[in-house]
Formats: sequence, structure tokens, C-alpha cells
Amino acid sequence: MHGIVKETDYTKLLTPKKQKIVIAVSIVGIILAGCIMFVITSIMNNDYNKAKSYYLKNDTSSMTQLYKTMNDVDSNKIFDYLENNAQSVSNDYITEKISYEDTSSKMNKIKSFYKINEVSKKFKDLNANIIALYQSRKSYELAVNAEQKDLYEVAYENYKKVIKTDSNYTVATDKMITLCPLITNQFYVLAKGEYELANYSKAFDYIGRALCYEQNNQDMLKFINECVAKYTAQKDQIVAENIQKTAENKEYYYQNTTAVLLDVLTITTQKQ
Repeated sequence: MHGIVKETDYTKLLTPKKQKIVIAVSIVGIILAGCIMFVITSIMNNDYNKAKSYYLKNDTSSMTQLYKTMNDVDSNKIFDYLENNAQSVSNDYITEKISYEDTSSKMNKIKSFYKINEVSKKFKDLNANIIALYQSRKSYELAVNAEQKDLYEVAYENYKKVIKTDSNYTVATDKMITLCPLITNQFYVLAKGEYELANYSKAFDYIGRALCYEQNNQDMLKFINECVAKYTAQKDQIVAENIQKTAENKEYYYQNTTAVLLDVLTITTQKQ
């Protein structure tokens, strides 16, 4: 039929020897193309590879010079490289594989390889989270030590500083609940002691601190009302005593002044 064109397999027209030559040339062509692409890619990534080399050698001076001629593409690549390193360091610290001192040292190294005043937001966030976690862990340690010494309020305040990303967070929140009645009791004992010594103002202060940890403790609320009543009565008595002393002082002053004046008048009259 005239309308149909038959597809011809030209390789069948070649002798077996020529077919092998064509295949070999094709393979060589593919290899050459790959090599050319590799060379081009290597040239394009030359600054990026140099930057990584400088980073591994901790050569910040050469890195600073390289940034002056580095294109934006390579610059962005090295920023990604630095962020990935920072993320890795952060992960190691979170999982407690490295100490805070080592973490801080590595993060400072990464920071030194950024362009001046161009530290990425991701790095800043990672670094801030590391510092926050370090402070949280220190607070937890302080809380544990304080609790062992029966310094319950100090322990409570430090447990309160433990952050949610800290693996100690759940334990810390449970400890805070446990410590509240212990703190209340400590301040209640102190308040009772001052109350018995008639130091009602101090007793009031202690019981007020106790209520900070158990606001609905009925015994504390009753006791604080007693302190207020006693303190008010004591204050009124002090005011009354001061008024009495003032009156007595005035009377004493008046009597002595009158006597002096009479003596002066007597001497004056005698002279005349």
C-alpha cells in the first residue's frame, strides 16, 4: 500500500563489525558528555568546595577572602551547609551526645564562617534554643539539689524554669505539685513561731508566702485573719502608747519650763 512507510532498522544494514563500532562510539560519547558535565559542575562549585575545605580546616581568614569573590549561588550553598552543621550540633546536644561546652564551641565555629553580619535566622534560632535548654537543665539541677537540702521554695522556683523542650519538663511539673504543701507547711511553722513571739507583722508575711503556693488552704486563710486582727490591735496599742508618751513629755516639758521661768523671775526681782 502506498500510504504506509515501513520503518527501517538501519543497524541491520551494517555488518556485525560496524555495529560494534557504532555501539562503542555511542558509549564513548555518553562517557565524554558525563565528563564534560562533571567538569562544568566542578567549575561552578569550585568556590563552594573551597569553602567546605576551609571550614574543615577551620581557616576563617581564607573564608573571609573567598566571600569577596563568591557568587550568590555558592554563597547560598555554603549557608545551607553551615545551617545543616548547626542542626546536627543542636540534635547532638538535645540528645545529650555532647556537652554544652563542646556544643558552644562548635556553634561559635559555625558562626565564624558566615559573612559578617549575615548570620542566618535558622542558625540564630538554633543557637538560642541551645542556650535556653542549657539554662533549663541547670535550673533542674539546682532544683534537685535544693530539694535534697529541704529548701523547698528554692527548688520550686527552679523547677518552674524548666522548659517544655527539656526532657526533664514532666518530672519538674510533677515535682512542683508535690512541693506546694511542703512549702506551705514550712512557712506555716515559721509564721506560728513569730505569732507566739507576738511578731504579728512577720507572721503575716510568712503566712502570705504560704498562700502563694496553696491559695485555697482554709487553715492558712483562718490564720492570716488572726494575724491581721492581732497586728491591728497591737498597732492600735502602740499608737495609744505613743500618744500617752507624747502627752507625758509635753507635761514634763511644761513643768520644767515653768520652774525655770519662776527661777529667772525670782532672781530678777531680788536684783531690783
